[in-house]
Amino acid sequence: MIFTHLLFKASKTTAGNTMTTPELFQFTVGVLTIAQARTAGAGVNVRVRGTFTVANEFASPSYMQDTTGGLAVYNTKFSTSVRLGDIWEVAGVLSNYYGLLEMNPLTDSVKISSGNPIPTPKLLHSSGLSETEESQLVRVNKVKFASSGTFATGVDSNYAAGDSYGPMTVYISKYSNVIGSQIPTDSVNIIGVVE
Repeated sequence: MIFTHLLFKASKTTAGNTMTTPELFQFTVGVLTIAQARTAGAGVNVRVRGTFTVANEFASPSYMQDTTGGLAVYNTKFSTSVRLGDIWEVAGVLSNYYGLLEMNPLTDSVKISSGNPIPTPKLLHSSGLSETEESQLVRVNKVKFASSGTFATGVDSNYAAGDSYGPMTVYISKYSNVIGSQIPTDSVNIIGVVE
């Protein structure tokens, strides 16, 4: 059985003394879906299970998802241990990092299995990229970049792009396998993680 967001007010200390100001505590017991964990929000310690869609391809964070949502896991050492298609159960405190909900610090991790298929990217348009899809693997078709030349090397870079539904920003990590390659001049299909 999973209990989420249990709240209780302590009015006595463990020694039995009455507290002048009762304290409110919140905790979670059991493994949550990623959607349940995301609803809990920053500052809450959660445990979730999911398949990794990004391991250390971007250094850190890594990204995991289940059928309900996606979550970033920030821990450089952990990112070097995880592989694409691994299913892990991880626990830690949720925090907001420049608008990205991530697990940081990571307090526990258990590898369940490896070599699993990576979830199929969710097909979206630029207008459908939102907080709801954050940290999930998505595909946007017929994307055209506004600039030409090559993808910058040695730095993380943002590129203006868009499809027929509107504009979007494509973030290319300095660790990406497209660094230094030609920016496409024709429309391309992009698979990536919403951040």
